This record gives sequence, structure tokens and C-alpha cells, in this order.
Amino acid sequence: MSNLEVVHIVRRYGLVGGMESYVWELTHALTELGLKIGVICEQIYGSPSPNIKIHTVAVTKCSSRWRAMLGFRTKVDELITKQFADRKIVIHSHERTFNHQVTTFHGPPMHIKAHWWRFSWLNPRIKAWKHMERDELLGPQVKFVLPVSNRIMEQLLLLHPTLKCKRLVVAYPGAHKAPCRQTNPIRRRERGERFIFVGKEWKRKGLRLAVEVIEHYASHFNHCIMEIYGPAHSDLPRFIRRHPNLVVKGWSKDIPWSKYDALIHLATSEPFGMVVPEARSHGVPVLTTKLVGSTELGYQGVVALDASESVEEYATSLSTLINEKKNRSSEIKWTWKQLALKHMNEIYPLVT
Repeated sequence: MSNLEVVHIVRRYGLVGGMESYVWELTHALTELGLKIGVICEQIYGSPSPNIKIHTVAVTKCSSRWRAMLGFRTKVDELITKQFADRKIVIHSHERTFNHQVTTFHGPPMHIKAHWWRFSWLNPRIKAWKHMERDELLGPQVKFVLPVSNRIMEQLLLLHPTLKCKRLVVAYPGAHKAPCRQTNPIRRRERGERFIFVGKEWKRKGLRLAVEVIEHYASHFNHCIMEIYGPAHSDLPRFIRRHPNLVVKGWSKDIPWSKYDALIHLATSEPFGMVVPEARSHGVPVLTTKLVGSTELGYQGVVALDASESVEEYATSLSTLINEKKNRSSEIKWTWKQLALKHMNEIYPLVT
């Protein structure tokens, strides 16, 4: 393995999103284990390890994401053909490319609602994304498909039955060990609870339901506020911007987890939800739904309810969750080093 070179593909290389953070953490963990790592990207955010070889392609300037992705994958193919054609390397993609042996699927997959299916062939955007998804998953050179949760694996097999001919391995995102803070629930209740919501895609991550839950909590249990990280102030509806129980914080690289009593993450569709293990590593309890992939890891300090549960049940569960002292302990179920070792021992050796 010491002579093996692995090149990862991602458009934006840096801690700027869930998928991008996954690639950053994995590539650095692999580098620390002694593997020769390269990255093909359009843009770099931050200062990567000097041991990681960066290969950049020109940014495709286009207003539509699907056209930009088409341009990116064409440029990536040209670069690989030019620089790596005669070299024994593993190409590991995290994007909708077509020249890789390994792909990590961060999801969710392309799914067309039944009443739109008959017209989907007329929509160039839908046609393009479906085509690129098939290329990423089912290309003849693809050896491994790595969904980030069993939930995503099941969805992929349902939409692409022939995928069962590939090697499918779940590759959960890792987490860093973080200092755990202990709080006294009784003392905190004297001044009210402080909850946190994290997610730029606030609709999919359940912000509206979270607002209803804290409203019910404030009416029936104790005064509380919820601070919102991710979306810009101007991107949110007026009733959220002016709500007395809400504070919009915007985007932040670092979250002061020690300030909060619980994370509320009521996503309607979440392939994994990296914010959940991050919160648990800091000893912050989590209220979430069963539609979040990270619940598969079996955290003690996480309560996952059916998405159809009532607001009352969510609020009651939140009250119970934050008053269990054991839920304040840090939990690490899976680290980035473990993920890197999984790649080194179970995936990359079987590609070449």
C-alpha cells in the first residue's frame, strides 16, 4: 500500500459543506496513515497538508448547477487522461464524474415524483442529473460504491437495481474527539434553555417543525431560545427573522457547542447528518427524526422520532432528553482515522 496513489475528486476542497468536509477529513486522515493522496478540484478553501498534491481545473462559470457539473466532469476527464493515463492510481470520486473506480455517494439520489415522471424526459436538468448519476454509479470501471449510510444504500438499490453487481460498502463520516462539558440541568432551567439548529438547507433539515417544537416547549415547559446557524438572515421567512424565541446567527466555521442544551435536527430527508456526531462529540444531546442516517450509529444521547409524530411528543421528548444527565457525556462512535483505515484495508487494495 505504501506505493499506492489515490486521487480524490471534489469541486470545492475545504471545510465548506458536509460532503466537502468529508473529503477534507478523509484525505488528511489517509495522508497521516502514509498514503500518497492527490485531489482534483476547482477551488481550494483553507490550507491543506503539503503532503497532498492538488490538481486544479478551471472553474466552470454557469448559473445552473447541472451545467456547471457537466463542465467540471469534462475538465476532470481531460486532466486524468493527460496526467494519469499511464500511472497506476486509484481514482476516488465524490462528484457525478465517470472516470473513477471508487465513488462515495453522499446523497440523496435523484428521485422523480410519480406525477412528474412522464414529463421528466423533457426537462434537460433532470435528464442531465439522471445521466450523471448513472455514470457515477454504474460505469464499467466502477468497482466500489460507498454510500454514507444504509439508508442511502437502500434508496440507491431501489432506484438502480443493477447496482447490486458492484461492491457496496457503507462509509460513515467520522468525528473528532472534542472536550465534553458537563452542565447542571436544574441550574440551566432557572434561566431557560438554549437550543441550536444547524443547516443551510433549512427547509429539508426541518426548521419549520423545529420552530413549532420550541414554541410548544416554551409554552408548556420553560422559557427557551433557539439559535440558527447556516442560512443567512435574508434567506429566512420574516416570521422566523422576527420570532421572539429565535436568533439567526448565519454561517459560522466554528460552533460554540458548550452554550447549548440540545441540537434540534428534524430533517425530512438526511443521508447522514454530520452535525449529529459533531454535537454528540461535544456532549450535546440531539433531538432528531428516524429519517437521519447518522441515527444508525446508535447514540445514547440521541432521540429519533417518526417524522409524523406530533409537536407535543417532540417537545416532551426534548424535555426528557435534556434532563438526563448521562446524555451530557461525549460520544464518539466512529472516527476519521477508522474511516481511513477502512479504505486502506477493505477498499483500495481490492481496486488495483
